[in-house]
Amino acid sequence: MRAAFVILAHERFDRVGQLARCLTGQGAEVVVHVDRQGGSAALDAARREIGAAATVISTQRTVWGRMGLVDATLDAVRVLLRGEGAFSHVCLLSGSCLPVRPLGELDALLAGNAQTDFIESVPVATADWVQDGLSEERFTLWHVFAWREQRWLFDTNVALQRRIGVRRKLPGGLAPHLGLQWWCLSRATLERICALPDLDGYRRFFRNTWIPDESFFQSLVRVHGAGPVDNRSLTLQRFDPLGRPYVFHDDHLDLLSTAEDMFARKIDPDADGLYSRFLNPPRAMRPRHPVSPAPFLAARDSLGAEGAGTVMPGRWPRGSSAFRIVTAKPYMVLIGTEIARLRALRARLLDTDAAIRFHGVLFGDTDAEFADDADAYAGNISKARAFRDHRPAQFLRQVLWSDRAGKTVFLLRPRDDHQVEAQLCRDPNARLVLVGDKPAADILRDLRRPAPRGGRRRKLRLRPRRIPGPTELNAWVRTLEPGDDAAVLTAARDVLRSDWSDPTGWSLPGQGAMS
Repeated sequence: MRAAFVILAHERFDRVGQLARCLTGQGAEVVVHVDRQGGSAALDAARREIGAAATVISTQRTVWGRMGLVDATLDAVRVLLRGEGAFSHVCLLSGSCLPVRPLGELDALLAGNAQTDFIESVPVATADWVQDGLSEERFTLWHVFAWREQRWLFDTNVALQRRIGVRRKLPGGLAPHLGLQWWCLSRATLERICALPDLDGYRRFFRNTWIPDESFFQSLVRVHGAGPVDNRSLTLQRFDPLGRPYVFHDDHLDLLSTAEDMFARKIDPDADGLYSRFLNPPRAMRPRHPVSPAPFLAARDSLGAEGAGTVMPGRWPRGSSAFRIVTAKPYMVLIGTEIARLRALRARLLDTDAAIRFHGVLFGDTDAEFADDADAYAGNISKARAFRDHRPAQFLRQVLWSDRAGKTVFLLRPRDDHQVEAQLCRDPNARLVLVGDKPAADILRDLRRPAPRGGRRRKLRLRPRRIPGPTELNAWVRTLEPGDDAAVLTAARDVLRSDWSDPTGWSLPGQGAMS
């Protein structure tokens, strides 16, 4: 029993060519489908890199979450079925997959399971397979917009259908199932599916579902499969809480070398060590066992509570104001109307604690003043005013994340109108220390409602900035009692040396002190 392979590829055809030659070198038949979106240039590049190692076709635009991925798979499978290759199964791989076990072990597995379909196929009504996104509504709503390219239209379309109660009718006898896109199906099952009289009807239905590559074959195999279903994928792939696949790098060599799975995805194309190791497997193989969930759980935690303060496109804070502030740790802001007095106080406090990163005025009329006076701070954060003012809240989050091993303090003058003051009032990690003779209530009012500065250009806003309400004032506040400079300096040292995670002695505006 042998397997043939379908590889879906859209980039890094040098790595795709290496994978194809590895498989054909062990006697397998391979068809590579190249994403049609790349045009003739991508197809020519793929054929140059892959050469005669595999049949290369390009018939479909393989947009993520759309039916093109399924149609491309069907087209490649038909090429294999029309050929004269003697294979019992077809394995679906991506261009970023690697075989982590020799194909001889796969042949032995298939020899003992001649008619078995290896595919993760979980009933949508009973499983919590979905990490992030729609579940049953993948099938019952009409999905006519691409989620990645037309996000607003996609969300609006879903919300509208929910409101009016749309519920699509499923094809007769079909029970929706979900699972990983990557499978190993028997030749007999694929011949049945490709010969279905109602195949075009199934394709029309799934064309308007969400992510059909995770449901088309997974559902049809339960109705039209030629043999038993082994409810697992032979490809190792794990997802983060947002439903994105983890990427394997060279430092995952030990994990992959002992995995019982036949293939692994998603491999970093620059992981030269992994490609060298698995495209040239040694004769002596290490003992195999199921991959431990521990490293993936640790990665999940790092994206959850432990990763608070990390900002990237996939986890940009959205939604209600409670989730707009995501900072890494407690930090302190010395606030006063007399900036010269604040600078003098900072100069005398620099030796208080070696763990404190004591910045100057991060948000002012000039460039940011970092603790080390560098043009770029840790994490390559530019001090340039234009960079900072483009997204001040993100700038603050990045500085705090870079300082996460220590403590962060910076100076601030109210009413600078840098779109960050009102957010400080919402942030429960903020420790606002009010310095000066001006009443605390007046300073907090200025923070909540920064006044525009004369002569400064304002960005066009479709909606006015919403002022934090009383229930959103979550920052902890402490006032240094007016007095001589020596008394203020002593009080400031005590505050800096205190436990910042403990708000005892601080107050929430309008709610009194924490005792």
